[in-house]
Amino acid sequence: MTKKVTIYEKVSIRDLFDGNTNRRIYRNILLWNVNLILQGQASIGNQFGFTQLGNWLIEHHRSFIEEYAGSHLTKSYRLHAKRNYIQSRLDDLIGLRLIKKEGTMKSEKNKTDTPIYKFTPGGDLVGFLLIASKTPRNIQDESTHRDASYMALSIFNTFLKQFESSTFLFLSNFITKCQEKELHTSDRFIRFMRDIFPHLYISADFNVRMSRIMIMSIPTLYPELADTFFQTLNELNEETKRLLLFQFKIDIETDYYYPYRTISSIVKEWELMRIQNVQDYSKVTLSGYCEECKSSYPFVQDIIKFIQLPDIFVVEIGADPETMQEEEATTVLQKINCLKCRKENSLVIIPNWYAVEGTEPMINTFYATREPEI
Repeated sequence: MTKKVTIYEKVSIRDLFDGNTNRRIYRNILLWNVNLILQGQASIGNQFGFTQLGNWLIEHHRSFIEEYAGSHLTKSYRLHAKRNYIQSRLDDLIGLRLIKKEGTMKSEKNKTDTPIYKFTPGGDLVGFLLIASKTPRNIQDESTHRDASYMALSIFNTFLKQFESSTFLFLSNFITKCQEKELHTSDRFIRFMRDIFPHLYISADFNVRMSRIMIMSIPTLYPELADTFFQTLNELNEETKRLLLFQFKIDIETDYYYPYRTISSIVKEWELMRIQNVQDYSKVTLSGYCEECKSSYPFVQDIIKFIQLPDIFVVEIGADPETMQEEEATTVLQKINCLKCRKENSLVIIPNWYAVEGTEPMINTFYATREPEI
């Protein structure tokens, strides 16, 4: 008889939010912890043993419940049968730094040393974000949703304050202001938290540049947060503001991609213009193609005006009106008035952080997208 081997893919923190049923056991492990906290039965940084977690999963994880429905097997035997499965998922969460081994303790049965585990602040945060992402169905759910949102925000802010970089300082101040204005419980704000945290946490998704692009896109993708964004930016001390805008400038100008319409001489012009303005953090060097006068040329724009452009960070996802299935994402072209022929909305700003195929990389998180048009 051939033994059946189950192959599974390792997960990332972003995967935990995608609703895939294959990730359910990871979510259940994290939800077990934060639900205990919200019920007052555990505290932040909860410690636990394998058997404690395993017994709970045997009784509450849907796949286990369905598999053993009507079975007379004891709970201990069921746990024994699922030990390797649970341990491998636990090890994955340790690899993501959402859980860590805290030491050992003597087992009650055979007095051998068994591991003690502990949820990290990152594990607590992801768990609370999972609860905050659920749509409340009643008054009790609304209370839990509000408490989970508050806990997620508090943990995230504590995490951010460990670092002194301009990106982390801005984001910490921004989140604090959103909390003061009671904007932090909205579904869109929670989605922003879910999308940006994996890029700031030391794990497979870590990418501070991507997090800054997400920050820059707040005013156009989240207009209800635009005032708070600019208020936070203007209230930074001069040094932090200068450092942050300079990082934005570098992110915008890095890896400049030139479509087929751009000729090599324009590339050199762009490079020369960039070097002339390299120390001016308030300006970005861009390139464009005018659909009216057919000119390609580099130009300089105020960085705040660039951030305020309505389509510069956006891709759109089409949807089939019959099947309601999402179709291929397409980059939205950002157009401004041509600086040469003065034709309105004719100068296409050439994308600079888009993939070669023309699709903005944040499409993977559905962050920089607009709702499908039916």
